[in-house]
Amino acid sequence: MFPPPRYFPEAKVNIAEIIFRATKTKTRPLIHFARDGNDDIEEVTNENLKSRTRQIYDALVSSGVKLGNWVACVTSNSITTIALCLVTLAIGAIWSSTSCDSGAAAIVARFEQIQPKIVFADDAYVYAGKLVKLEDRIVEWSNILGHHRGLQHVVIIASWAIDVKVSEVHRGLKWQEFLAQGKGRALETMLLQFHQPAFILFSSLPAQYVIGRPTMPPYYGELLTLSKSRPGNQSALFTP
Repeated sequence: MFPPPRYFPEAKVNIAEIIFRATKTKTRPLIHFARDGNDDIEEVTNENLKSRTRQIYDALVSSGVKLGNWVACVTSNSITTIALCLVTLAIGAIWSSTSCDSGAAAIVARFEQIQPKIVFADDAYVYAGKLVKLEDRIVEWSNILGHHRGLQHVVIIASWAIDVKVSEVHRGLKWQEFLAQGKGRALETMLLQFHQPAFILFSSLPAQYVIGRPTMPPYYGELLTLSKSRPGNQSALFTP
């Protein structure tokens, strides 16, 4: 239905707050993370994830991101990406992302529709044992998106310690430069209405089916009610 009905108009929630509150122990692993090119498995506890999230939250608030702004990522699935998503939801901003192996044209086709305030990008990724550097692509799509006045920064995440020339990236910042903007704020979560948009998603259909058009964003309440996860459950996610 469009426009969608507004359920529980008096209810207020925040997904990030619920995730942290629902995890009872600080030491039990919350995430087991492994990636191509690295045989080690990183175990991230609730306390550790919350600490990373607080640091990013502090910097993102200093960057001027507020309720209703769009935050976008061109990243692989990682602990940093998860933390960035949680921070976005904590603030009440709207999260969107695309795979870091996307071409510049595909990234522009998606993000020029939403005009994000800030974009985070991995410096490289590994596929089939090969390191693929992304500097040229980042420079290309960032300068095209930079024509929109709303884009304040493109932050380069040093996932593989690649020396990206941020001076050639539209309003480019290194990850540590971004974090240095923080003022020591504590992590705070904003209670949001049940129907507050949370994500902008994009299809991967062929062009004749309108590739890249944003779909109706999931709402906070839908995300909470559609998940059937229960305390103690473990879910596995594999992405190439």
